[in-house]
Amino acid sequence: MDFLRRRYDRSEFWLTDARALAGGSVAVTAKAMTYLGAVESDRANYRRSSDFLKEAVALSRASGERRREAYALALLGRHRFFRGDLEAAAAQVDASIELAGREHWLAFLPWPQSFRGEVQLARNDVDGAAAILQQAFARACQLGDPCWEGAAARALALVAEAAGDADRAFAQLADARARSNRLADPYLWLDGYILDAQCQLGVLHGHPHTRAWIEALRQLAERTGMRELAMRSLQHGAALGEEGAAAAAASLAADIDAAS
Repeated sequence: MDFLRRRYDRSEFWLTDARALAGGSVAVTAKAMTYLGAVESDRANYRRSSDFLKEAVALSRASGERRREAYALALLGRHRFFRGDLEAAAAQVDASIELAGREHWLAFLPWPQSFRGEVQLARNDVDGAAAILQQAFARACQLGDPCWEGAAARALALVAEAAGDADRAFAQLADARARSNRLADPYLWLDGYILDAQCQLGVLHGHPHTRAWIEALRQLAERTGMRELAMRSLQHGAALGEEGAAAAAASLAADIDAAS
């Protein structure tokens, strides 16, 4: 097993150990639950992720850790968005945004705002999505946060695609990857998520780099155990006629659904 996969496994070990050693501290347990939920969400173990994050929300609320609560709510909203429940996703992300606003946690807002914009785009509200995402991107740039910039730029690329500007969409996706990966220790899930959008639009428009993007996504997802992104890489490959990719994608999708 390679280093990146071990890093995910070790994170789960350390966080689980932190939970055991919390000594009854509600705040410490809430922190461990939040990050365990994030790791399981990245791996598409959605049922476990949801259980961890719901516990994190309750414990954060009980201990007065309102920023932690906002963070866990944003992850729950991301989870529901990936499972296609737009109403629940909107409610949880809105709760995260509202709570972060009350806590004056402006440095966090671009993250839930990016997913709120994606919800609006999924509802075919292109103008509404653009308004939210432009604000998120501007704030992320002011903060200089690579993750927030990359997430907002990715979603803005999909807005450009929805508006019929494919060239701009591809340029913004390339920019999103450059922004999110500019530090030595980038968020690997986000890199894969941006790659997924490049693959999606590449298949749609016959971009010459599409096969390279699919292979990069597949390698990243497989070595880190990120099953949703691995499944999507197979779906993209199937769209280009890769033998066996459709069956493999269906099998992995069934496994993900069973764990959701």
